[in-house]
Amino acid sequence: MKTFFLTLLLTITVVGCSSNKPVVPDAKNKVPLNSQTDRERYELRASEASYNLTDRSDLWRQIQSVNQRLALVEGYLKAQDFNRKNTVNTPVVSQLSKITTQNEEIELRGQSMVFRYFFDIGGTGFLPSPVFTSTLLRSIPLSKRVEIRGRTDADNPDDVNRNIANLRAQKVVELLNVSGVDSSKVTVDAQAAGGYLVSNDTAEGKQKNRRVEVEVFDLDPAVVLAGAAPVSVETGAP
Repeated sequence: MKTFFLTLLLTITVVGCSSNKPVVPDAKNKVPLNSQTDRERYELRASEASYNLTDRSDLWRQIQSVNQRLALVEGYLKAQDFNRKNTVNTPVVSQLSKITTQNEEIELRGQSMVFRYFFDIGGTGFLPSPVFTSTLLRSIPLSKRVEIRGRTDADNPDDVNRNIANLRAQKVVELLNVSGVDSSKVTVDAQAAGGYLVSNDTAEGKQKNRRVEVEVFDLDPAVVLAGAAPVSVETGAP
């Protein structure tokens, strides 16, 4: 009997072992880490991220452009309001050659006026004071020709400074456009280098050369300044 049970147990063990064969992976269902599908998915996600970034950048530039235009319109309205509130005695023009502030200058010549706005290094932001804006807009209807000149402090011309000079000039063009100025009398000149106001060899000289100029021709400065607020020759403060 004992021998029978031992034989039976041995038989069951052998049968059980033969029925539980180990499963050997054949790699048919495996997907490589760098499969074509994974690469396509990654490229799609990268493309979407790049598109979203570009879209946000375009939106930011559009917002900046709108804000700049709103600032110009606000400056124009302030200048108009300044004109209405300051119609008192004006200084004798023959005693003046320049009206200056920290970053602005109005030069009075025999039959023309030159309006200058000075920039920081690489700057293109144009937010003139009410005095500057109102005097400029008062002068243009009395003239036959207006020339806008964008300038930099660069020693040699290059694309970067050419773009800066052009942007500085275009800021004045935008101001004149929103103010309803006749564009047929306006010309624009932007130089990447040269056309210096003073020597470009010093930091002080470079600061004066980073500018935009608006020269208004064929007028009498006395007529332009008639009815304007009095201005100090030293400070340009009303």
